Amino acid sequence: MDKNNVNITKKTGLCCSCGICKNVCPKKCINYIREKGMYVPVIDNDSCIHCGICTEVCPAIHETYEHNEPKQAVIGEVLGSYNAWSKDPEIRHVSASGGCISTIVSELLNKRVYDVAFMVNAYSYEKQLTTVPIIDVTDIKNSTLPKSRYLPVSHENAVSYMIENREKRVILIGTSCALRGLRKVISRFRLNLENYLFLGLFCDKVFNYNVYDYLTDHYSENKTLSSLHFKNKESGGWPGNMKLFFSDGSYDYLDKSIRTELKDYFMPERCLYCIDKLNVSADIAFGDNYTDQNSSKLGSNSVIIRTNQGKQAWDLWLLVLEYEPVSLDKIIKAQYLDGRLLNQYYSYIKTVEIEKKQHLRINNQDDLSYELSPKDYLYSYFELKKVIDIGANYCDNPQKAVKKITDNMKKRGRILRRLKRYYYTIFRNYT
Repeated sequence: MDKNNVNITKKTGLCCSCGICKNVCPKKCINYIREKGMYVPVIDNDSCIHCGICTEVCPAIHETYEHNEPKQAVIGEVLGSYNAWSKDPEIRHVSASGGCISTIVSELLNKRVYDVAFMVNAYSYEKQLTTVPIIDVTDIKNSTLPKSRYLPVSHENAVSYMIENREKRVILIGTSCALRGLRKVISRFRLNLENYLFLGLFCDKVFNYNVYDYLTDHYSENKTLSSLHFKNKESGGWPGNMKLFFSDGSYDYLDKSIRTELKDYFMPERCLYCIDKLNVSADIAFGDNYTDQNSSKLGSNSVIIRTNQGKQAWDLWLLVLEYEPVSLDKIIKAQYLDGRLLNQYYSYIKTVEIEKKQHLRINNQDDLSYELSPKDYLYSYFELKKVIDIGANYCDNPQKAVKKITDNMKKRGRILRRLKRYYYTIFRNYT
């Protein structure tokens, strides 16, 4: 009876480790264990009554978009678009980009517009990150709240709070998969949607937790890695290098290029099928500003206002943010949305693989339009799956995985150098 619980999501490799299913279970029979770098559900089959609530709220399956044309589907509703950054230079400095979310949450909580925000307050990744309730933020710049984590976060605490405190006004922050799941919880338990403010994060992809082991093994030089900033501006400004903290009090920086190179190896499989980079489920969506307008080493955000509730909240923050309108087309181009839409083909291929056996779909729409045939992407699909498997199985044989990653990076480097020489030759001959 796997189809009536989230075992089916785990078995098909689609779990995104959001933790949302855990605390909707009426029998409390769902726990999470680490498996292949992801925290995935384990069902106590003796207690499970196969009510199906966990699959109803799972964001990894049966996605629904407002539009059938893929690009329009992932642009979503737009009431306004801006580049923005915090007026507080210290908040801006400690944040991953412009400090908008930290500034906004602080403002809304301190003015009691909302009762609580669920945020991550740790930089250690030896166990799964979990959002915790934050009621008062008086010194956010010196707290462990700012910065991006780039790892799957459990929202189990938020789900429990929402169900048990139906009248509270709650700020929810997350990637597109998390916000989809939280909206499903609101619908399933008939909560008042107006009580919730969804602050969404643009998301290219996250890492699985094996990346922490890789960084420990490969860059710690026999020290104990105690915490990690995936993006830190201290050694060169935005977009930020990685900063590793060791238990002896020392630290080291890794160039941002390493973060980029590792993403393909250590991303969860579910990220391969996601096209929702700009977070269409958010009231307001935030990302790094790559538009070249208002770009700065200090960091800034691109912001998309999506709902009237988001617009009302945005109007409350204008005194604490610097901002300037920017065209939506600039944001779309800067975020390379066309490239992300290739994932629709991988999603289709995966659905064909699992639908007959599991009666499971990633997207509900049969009529999402395809400019090209998904068959044209079969080779790249299987090649990407091989790369993902390297990171997923890293802990089984770290030495073997490191060799594969190193060899692949060298090969990719040689290809890039050849391309540069090729284009240089063409440009020189042309001029």
